[in-house]
Amino acid sequence: MMPRDDNLPLQAAKAVLTNARVVLPNEVVTASLQIADGTIGAIDQSPASAAEDLEGDYLLPGLVELHTDRLEGHLQPRPKVAWPTASAILA
Repeated sequence: MMPRDDNLPLQAAKAVLTNARVVLPNEVVTASLQIADGTIGAIDQSPASAAEDLEGDYLLPGLVELHTDRLEGHLQPRPKVAWPTASAILA
């Protein structure tokens, strides 16, 4: 668990997410996250007020979700035509 930085309280953050299942290197905790300038400033296991409630959804800090709409169309551009996976993903 990362220590809380008291110089940047959860309520004063630019963005606060609460009620998230945060995936850490060695455990998963229900916590609130403070995000400032694109960086996690604190992870606190107490609920935060004036925050976006993630309703228990998992949060994996540092993981970027690649939006994959239309990937299927690149993998199979026409019926019965398969395209190489690496080339389709790059496209």
